[in-house]
Amino acid sequence: MQIQAAHQHEQRISTVLVDVYNNDLDHGVLGMQSSIKSSANGFAKYYGIRAQGLAKVEDAHINILLRHELVKTDGCLTISI
Repeated sequence: MQIQAAHQHEQRISTVLVDVYNNDLDHGVLGMQSSIKSSANGFAKYYGIRAQGLAKVEDAHINILLRHELVKTDGCLTISI
């Protein structure tokens, strides 16, 4: 958060990064389907499957690249996964 003016957006940036990371972990690394969460007990089932998948992961990584550029008087933050 050492980027000029980024401190005012810190909470939003953190929220986006957490969501992007979790989506990539669940759907990219673990190959899970969102449709599991559609039933009444879907979230419990989803997180049970997630825990089992995480226990089996031996070698995986998620690359997140942040690039900040000045654009006139504002900035542009690009997030690449």
